[in-house]
Order: sequence, then C-alpha cells, then structure tokens
Amino acid sequence: MSDPATAAEQFLVLITGPMEGRTRLGTRKVSTAEMRTVAATAVDTFLRAYEIP
Repeated sequence: MSDPATAAEQFLVLITGPMEGRTRLGTRKVSTAEMRTVAATAVDTFLRAYEIP
C-alpha cells in the first residue's frame, strides 16, 4: 500500500482499538506499562504488515 493517509489511519486504529477495551471506554485508568505494551505491539504489527525491516 502506498497511501500514507490510509497507513496512518490503520496505525491509529492499532493503538486506539486496544486502548478502548483496556480502559473500558475511558472509565478505567491504564498504567504506563500497559500503554507501552499496546504501542509496541501496534508498531510491530504495522511494520510487519507493511514489510518494513
């Protein structure tokens, strides 16, 4: 895929989707460690999907 807007949208969803569930739609505080785990997993998934070494 070469559309940066779509790639950015997909990356955002990889982060916000899990956070909505973990925070119970904003009603539960999430630790910094949990946020870092979600972010790291999102980056890993994104890079693998776009085959970026």
